[in-house]
Amino acid sequence: PLTPPSLPPPLLTQTHADWGWHVTPPPAGVEPLRFTEAEISARNHSARYPVLQPKLAAETAWLRANPHRLSLLRLFLRRTDPRLPPIAPSDLRSPRQTLHLWNGTLTSSFELDGAPVSVVTAVHPSLDALATRVCSPAVRSRRLGLGLAFPYGSEAFQGGLEWGKADRHASTLVSGGGGGGGGPAPPP
Repeated sequence: PLTPPSLPPPLLTQTHADWGWHVTPPPAGVEPLRFTEAEISARNHSARYPVLQPKLAAETAWLRANPHRLSLLRLFLRRTDPRLPPIAPSDLRSPRQTLHLWNGTLTSSFELDGAPVSVVTAVHPSLDALATRVCSPAVRSRRLGLGLAFPYGSEAFQGGLEWGKADRHASTLVSGGGGGGGGPAPPP
């Protein structure tokens, strides 16, 4: 399985979208349907809300954590030779980065393993869409590629990325006729 490099807390980032949600299965013995709602009235309006029920502490804890936002993915550069270590921030030489606010792109350039690398990343202004272009002799020679990893959902409030549960979810790469313009991905 392809797992992204672990990042220290200052570099830990997550990509969320409004439609990316996850529910953790309830633990054994936890029955969310036993949890009842109470009718609350305020300002001539009443609505049913779940309220704290001390006898159902496990159900309360599970309902409080579910559903939760799902970190969608981590997109990262990787060396294609499996014998080489994952890329660490200290491997990058002469890094430069420019944010172009007018066109919504971020341009990064650096040297990695003796080769110049240029990365341009763009996000769509109103859709959950991301585009990345990586240019380098290391890409042309298939020494450098992109990694794409999807975590399992976690109930943790911060940094809840579960990379070690590949058996609990599956991701499938589907190629459409949309015209990303790129050729086939280099082999791992």
